[in-house]
Amino acid sequence: MIFVRVFAAVFLLTCITSAVITFILPETYASTARVSVDADKSTECKVIQSDAVLGPAIDKLDLNAEWGRKYNAGQNLNTTNTALLLKARLEVSPEPNTRLIDIKVFSEDKNEAARIANAIADSYSSHPRSADNSSKIEIVDRATPGLAPVRPNKTLNLIVGVLAGIVLGSIAGGIAAGLVSLSRDAKPPKRDPAI
Repeated sequence: MIFVRVFAAVFLLTCITSAVITFILPETYASTARVSVDADKSTECKVIQSDAVLGPAIDKLDLNAEWGRKYNAGQNLNTTNTALLLKARLEVSPEPNTRLIDIKVFSEDKNEAARIANAIADSYSSHPRSADNSSKIEIVDRATPGLAPVRPNKTLNLIVGVLAGIVLGSIAGGIAAGLVSLSRDAKPPKRDPAI
């Protein structure tokens, strides 16, 4: 009986906690622009994430002012700080066995994510190339606002919460039942008063 009570309490606590956290977390959208390149994709991924490409995108969208209002109490950010924030929201990855590179941007605002991904793709495609690197760059897909948030994955979080509740509840219930059993076994036997 103690196993069932402890299991139920831990299971419910774990499930409720995971549900509350899941629904409190801000929703994040992702938008992806794709570019095609003739050069080494790993090198080009680094170029896309460089200040030389991100700086013009930041200027074009006036992110120093926009994110200053949002994250810096209304004071403009400098480009270095804006670039750091942008890099934390940016995922640049080559698509295997193609000439394509995905420029994915995450944001709480789906329209902002698309605007930024497209601005980075534009900046990269117009980025001056060195004489020894005359690779052709083409924007293949423009980013569009995401239809649904990509984070948090509510279904997955709730399933993980239920599974964690089952595991933690079983462990806690087993420990509680074991401790009760040990305490019963440790009691000295009752003496017969007639002896």
